[in-house]
Amino acid sequence: MDGKEKAESPFVYRMSGLDDVVLLNGFVRHETEYGDGVSIDHVDNLHLAIALHILTTKKALSPKEFRFLRGELELTQDALGDLIGVDGQTVARYEKGSTPISGPADRLIRVFFVINLMPEDQMKNLLSEMKDAIKQDELDQKEPARFRENHGKWEEAYCG
Repeated sequence: MDGKEKAESPFVYRMSGLDDVVLLNGFVRHETEYGDGVSIDHVDNLHLAIALHILTTKKALSPKEFRFLRGELELTQDALGDLIGVDGQTVARYEKGSTPISGPADRLIRVFFVINLMPEDQMKNLLSEMKDAIKQDELDQKEPARFRENHGKWEEAYCG
């Protein structure tokens, strides 16, 4: 095993809000004035590893996984709802498991997480390009699509 040695006994890391995360090392058990405690090494990197595992291995997100990703994005339910085209109450119902997570919502939160990993300058460029494309699309929609027949074959007619 690379890195630290395997701990004597694994630690089920429920503080992430997930039930199925087990740490084999990278933590220290200790006594506190409140009872047993655990210190986790490099929690931010652990959460990134958990998120990447969720993004790349889960066919459909569970409510807890959806909530975990939203938390890692540091978004409120309303803010995520705005991004994925639903209201904050729908996000809350996804996270409680009272409403199935729609396929588009599942995919969009994954995409937003990956975009969030990009360096800030690349993210700004991507968002700028997306806005430009949307503006161009809005302009293009004002003009009707034109087609012409050319020897029995129809083709788009570009007017410039």
